[in-house]
Amino acid sequence: MLSASGGTYNSGLHNSADGGIYAVTVRNSQVTGSTNTIFNDSEYTTLVAATLLDGGAVSNLGTLTCAGVYDEAYVFYASTCP
Repeated sequence: MLSASGGTYNSGLHNSADGGIYAVTVRNSQVTGSTNTIFNDSEYTTLVAATLLDGGAVSNLGTLTCAGVYDEAYVFYASTCP
């Protein structure tokens, strides 16, 4: 479980870098953040599968692929990030 709370800016998963190329994989998890569920910077390729995305919007500047995810209302997204 990835979770952020109590601050001014809360991202359940926040990827950020000044350069380089990075990969992140999240499977069978829960990601919670009131500002952003996921913030994905341009240097990152992030893959998310079979995961609850709970809270704020997904912000994507890089490559983000969601497969079989659902939101806090249990709305299912087969191939998109809510």
